[in-house]
Amino acid sequence: MYETVERALGRVAALFVDTAQRRPVAVLVAALLLTALASLLAATRLVVDPDPDRMTSAELPFRKTKAALEENFPELVDNLVVLVEAANAADARLAAKQLASRLKADPKHVAAVFLPGADPFFEERGIWYVDEDTLAWAADDLERAAPLLAALQRDPSLATLASVVAAGLEGHEDWAESLDAGALWLEALARSLEGGLSGEARPVPWQDLLVPAPPIEEANPQTLFVLPSPEFVGFGPAVEAIRAVRAVAATLEPHEGLRVRVTGDVAIGTEEMSMIRWQVVAASFASLILVTIVLRVTLRSFRLFLATLATLVMGLAWTAGFAAVAVGRLNALTMAFAVLYIGLGVDFGIHFALGFREQRGRGAEPADALHASGSIVGSSLGICALTTAIGFFAFIPTSYTGVAELGIISGTGIFLSLLATLTVYPALIHLGLGKSRKLARVDPQSLSIALPSFPVRHPRPVLAVVALAALAALAALPQLRFDDDPLNVRDPRVESVQALNDMLERSEISPWTVEFLIDEAELPAVRARLEELPEVGHVVSLDSFVPDDVEAKAVALRRATHALDPVSAPNPAGAAGLDAALARVRAATQAAAGDSEFTPGVDALAFALGRLAGAGDARDTRGLEADLFGDLVPALADLRAKVSAPPITRDSLPESLVARYLARDGRLRAEVFAEGPLREPGAQARFADAVRSVRPEAGGPAVATVEFARAITGSLREAFGLALGVIALLLFLLWRSLRWTALALAPLLLGTLFTAAVAVWIGLPLNFANVIVLPLLLGIGVDSGIHLVHRWRLGLSGDVDILHTSTARAVFFSALTSIASFSTLGFASHRGMASLAHLLTLGLTLMLVCNLVVLPALLVWGDRGRGQRPDSKPRRD
Repeated sequence: MYETVERALGRVAALFVDTAQRRPVAVLVAALLLTALASLLAATRLVVDPDPDRMTSAELPFRKTKAALEENFPELVDNLVVLVEAANAADARLAAKQLASRLKADPKHVAAVFLPGADPFFEERGIWYVDEDTLAWAADDLERAAPLLAALQRDPSLATLASVVAAGLEGHEDWAESLDAGALWLEALARSLEGGLSGEARPVPWQDLLVPAPPIEEANPQTLFVLPSPEFVGFGPAVEAIRAVRAVAATLEPHEGLRVRVTGDVAIGTEEMSMIRWQVVAASFASLILVTIVLRVTLRSFRLFLATLATLVMGLAWTAGFAAVAVGRLNALTMAFAVLYIGLGVDFGIHFALGFREQRGRGAEPADALHASGSIVGSSLGICALTTAIGFFAFIPTSYTGVAELGIISGTGIFLSLLATLTVYPALIHLGLGKSRKLARVDPQSLSIALPSFPVRHPRPVLAVVALAALAALAALPQLRFDDDPLNVRDPRVESVQALNDMLERSEISPWTVEFLIDEAELPAVRARLEELPEVGHVVSLDSFVPDDVEAKAVALRRATHALDPVSAPNPAGAAGLDAALARVRAATQAAAGDSEFTPGVDALAFALGRLAGAGDARDTRGLEADLFGDLVPALADLRAKVSAPPITRDSLPESLVARYLARDGRLRAEVFAEGPLREPGAQARFADAVRSVRPEAGGPAVATVEFARAITGSLREAFGLALGVIALLLFLLWRSLRWTALALAPLLLGTLFTAAVAVWIGLPLNFANVIVLPLLLGIGVDSGIHLVHRWRLGLSGDVDILHTSTARAVFFSALTSIASFSTLGFASHRGMASLAHLLTLGLTLMLVCNLVVLPALLVWGDRGRGQRPDSKPRRD
C-alpha cells in the first residue's frame, strides 16, 4: 500500500509542480496577491490578547467558578493592583489617599478606584476596629489623664503646663496620677520643648498620640485597586491606566522611601505581552538571518537560495493571514508562531532544493528536474507535513486553549508551506532561478558533508550504547517535574513581577487567595472549619468588617467620652504666670531629687522646663506654645468625635465595601488567605486543595493557578498520546508494516526520552510555556525518520552509505536550520519563552542525533539480521 500511496502523493506533488511550470507568471501573481492580502489581514485584524483566562477552556470547572464570581462582582474584574510604600506607614497611607483621590478625577483612563479603609466611613468609625484591650487601656489612661488634658484644653499655655507638672511633683494626688497616665505625651512635650530651645521646630503629633489608629492604617505598602476605563480596547485599558497611575504618582508629595508600583494579573499580562511581542519580532528577524546564512551554505547556489527564501517569506505571510482569520488574536504562546514557522517551513524548501540540485547534477534539464523532485521528494514532504501538523493539531482537543490556537495556526502553516514549496518555488525556478549552468556541472558528491559513518559500520556497538543510555534516561524520567509557579516563566526584571513577588512574601496581602460564594447562615461554621486548617491563615467576608465585642468596646468608649469632658477637670493648683510656674517646677524638682517614682516623661519634661526658665528673655514662648499645643484642640475634638461615633453594623457599612463582598443573589463572598508565603513548590496546590476539601466549588486566583497547571499537564498527556497514536497509525496504514513503523518511531521515542532525561539532569523543568515541546517533538522529529526510511525503501535497502546521500544531508541541514531558528528565542528575557527555546533546541538536537546515529544503525542491523547484504559497492549519491 505504501508504494501505491507514495506514487499517488508523488503524482499529486508533480501535478502542482508541473502546473506552476506551465503558468509561472500566473502562479507568482496569485501568490503575491495572496501575500499582500494575508499581510493586510494580519496587520489589521490580528490583535494581541494579554488575558490569561483565554489560555484555557471556559468549560473547565475553575473557569466556571471564576465566571460566576465575576458575574456577581464585576468591580473585581481586571483590576490593576497598585502598591504604595514609604519609610513609614503614615506616609504610605497619606500618599495612597492622594493617589486614589487624583485617579478618581481621571475618568478618561480610570473607571474606579478602591483603597481599603479610605472611605470617610472608616475615618469616622475606625476606632471600633481597635481591639477591646487597647480601647480599655486607652480609656483608663484618658480617665487618669483627664485633668491634664482638660487644663491644657482650657488654657493651652506653657504656664498651665508648668503648673500641672509642679503640682504633680509636689504630690497633689490628682495631678500626680494624671502625669503618670500621660507619660507618653509628656515625653513628646519634652522633645518638642527641647527642640524649640535648640532652634529646631518639633510640633507635638497630638493626633497620633491621642487617637488609637485602626489596624488598617498600619499597612505598608498600601494597596489600591484600579479599574481601567472601558473606553479603550486591545492593550488600551491597562496600558493607558498604567501610564495614568505612573503619571499621577510622579506628582505626589515627596516622602522618604516613597515608591509606587503597579502589579496584578492585568498589569503583568499587559507588560508581558508588550515585551514579548517585541522580543518575538526581534527573534523572528534573527531567526530569518540565521536561516538565511544556513541556507546559503547548504544550497551553495545563490539562485536556489533566493527561491527558497522567497518561498519561505510568502508562506509566513500566508500563515499570518490565516491566523488573523481563523483565530484573530495572539497569546503568549501563539506569538512565537513566526519563529516556529521559519524553523519548520524552511525544511520543505531545503529538501526540495537539494532534490532539485541532485537531479540537475545528474544532467536533467530544469523542467525535468523539477518534475522528478516533485515526484520523488514531494511524496515524502506530503507525509512529513501531515505528521508535523499532527504534532500541532494534537493540542486542539485539549483544554489548553492557548496552545490549541498555536496548533491551529502552526499546523495549518505547515500545509501552507508545503503548498508554497510546490507552487511558488517551481515558478521561480522556471522563470530563471534554476537555469544556471553551474547547477548542471555540480557533482552530487560535492554536496556531501562529513557525517560520521560509524553507525552503519558498527551498528551493534552503537545500539548497545544507546540501550544503556536509554536505561539511564528511564531512571531519570520520574524526576521530571512541572513548575506550577507562573512567576517563574516571567521576566523577573519587570516592575510588576517584582512587586507581585513582594506581595507573595506577605501572606496578609497575597493576591493568591481562594474565594467562594456562601449563604450567610453557613458562613460561621465554614469559617471555623477553614481556620482550623494549617494551610489557612484567615477568612475575610463582609462580617469581618463588623467589629466583635461591641458591648465591651461601647463601655470603654463611653468612659473615654466622659473623660474628655473639659468641665469635669479642676484647675491646676496654684496656677500663675509662666515665671512663677517655672520657679515652682524648679523647687519641686529639687525637693523630689532622687525620687525613683518619677516616670521618664515627667523627668524629661521637668528638665526641659528648667532649661526654659534659664533661657530668660531669649525664649520664644509663642513659637514654643505653637509647637506644643497647636494641634491639641483639633486632635481632642477629633478624638471626641471618634469615641462618640455610633457602632458599626452590617447595614451601616459603606456601599464601596459591600459591593465587593455581597453578591447580587444575596450570598456572601468569602476570601481565604494562606498561612505563610506560597512561593515554595507545591505550597499553592496544598493551600487550594485544603480549602476545597471544605468547599469543593471554591475558585479564585490560587485555585485558577493550580488548576491551570493541572489542565496543562493533562493536556500534555493527551496531546502526547494522541500525537504518538495518530502518527503510529498513519505510518502503519501507509507502510502496512510494523517493522518500518517501529523503525521510524524508534528514534522519535528515544529522542523524546533523552530530551526529558537531559532536562532533569540540567535542572530544566516543564512549565506553562515549554510544556508543548514534547508533543511537538513527535511531529517535528518524525519527519527525519520518514525521509530516511523512505529513501531506504526506495532502492537503498542494504546500502550502508545512506548517511552520504542527499536525503541525509537534507535531514542534517533541515534540523540545523530549525535549531538555529528556535535558538533565537532562547535569548529572550521572558523566562518562559526562553525555556521553550531551550527545551525545543535541546530536543531537536537529540532528535537529530537519534535519526542520524540510531536509525541508520537500526536499518543496517535490521537488514543484516534478515540475511541481506550489500550486493555492490555502496553508492554515494
